[in-house]
Amino acid sequence: MPTVTATRDETPSVRTFTLQVPGWPGHRPGQHLDLRLTAEDGYSVERSYSIASEPERGEVIEITVERIPDGEVSPFLHDIVVAGDRLE
Repeated sequence: MPTVTATRDETPSVRTFTLQVPGWPGHRPGQHLDLRLTAEDGYSVERSYSIASEPERGEVIEITVERIPDGEVSPFLHDIVVAGDRLE
């Protein structure tokens, strides 16, 4: 499971998340990462995010997420997720 190692605000509504992904086989430019959030009641939602980092970083990748005010996932990522959190 990916672990958030850092976050960085790019603008007031855009944040970059640095993830350590054990066993990540690498990626090619243009590939994406699927993140899934699951609530305690079992409700699950999945979103795809383009990988913003260069492929040469090995098991470290970055995704940049725009906060959509009435979105299901981006507000959680922006308002709740901090370094040390694990994502699915």
